[in-house]
Amino acid sequence: MTFSGPTWGGLIPAPPHFYRNSKNLLISYETHLDPVLDLLPEEVEPLSDAPRVVLWFQDTPFSTWGPHQGCYAFIECVFRGNPYFFEAFLWVTSDSALAAGRELWGDSKKLADISVDCVAEEIVASLERPTGCAIATARMRLERWGDPDALPAHPGLCLKIIPGAERGQPPAVLQLVRDDMAAHAVVGSDGRPEVYTGPATLTLGTQGALDPLASLTPIGPIEATYALMHVELDYGTILKDYHDPSIGQSVTAGDGVLAGD
Repeated sequence: MTFSGPTWGGLIPAPPHFYRNSKNLLISYETHLDPVLDLLPEEVEPLSDAPRVVLWFQDTPFSTWGPHQGCYAFIECVFRGNPYFFEAFLWVTSDSALAAGRELWGDSKKLADISVDCVAEEIVASLERPTGCAIATARMRLERWGDPDALPAHPGLCLKIIPGAERGQPPAVLQLVRDDMAAHAVVGSDGRPEVYTGPATLTLGTQGALDPLASLTPIGPIEATYALMHVELDYGTILKDYHDPSIGQSVTAGDGVLAGD
């Protein structure tokens, strides 16, 4: 048997998985409480009355899953007293990246068109699904060095759902899984981490059933960071099994999603 299906040639290998020299634009802002409450699973609560959202655009030229792009919407939250980023919406551009995220950790991934480019003095990122229908567009002007320690540092939290094969069955798998990811800023030849900051704008698509990200509208200042990173993804940790309450009772928070050094 291969690690993953299909058995005649597994789509993904066993962790750890790696990304090298990825380009990352992270847009952080506060949003309204009610849409967040609609998205968070049972026992997961917003960290504040104005929850923080991190919209992370990523362009990876070299990884376990080959070259691909991603866009991830994280919501700052708390579960059993520990802070996390709930991984509410995720999009990628390759089948292996999608399969790994959904099958291993439960990332709610779909395929989309994603780009992260340096245009003049700006970093410009876009997310479209289907092509031509904008879900999000972000722009950041490169102005100054950023602080690696200011990068978001909570672990990721995923709701893993695998439906049952028979009619009327509940989900075969329904779990909260901690995403054990480590990301570090690339250090340049001069010894400085490749982290930059500056003013940014964010445009979300039209609100509605086909574009739930648009409900997470900014209500305060938008902060932006651009960084070159190395990323490694290991096995996850089951924090809660909705079918078996005995699983995950003693698990505590682990490493952050992002790390500065």
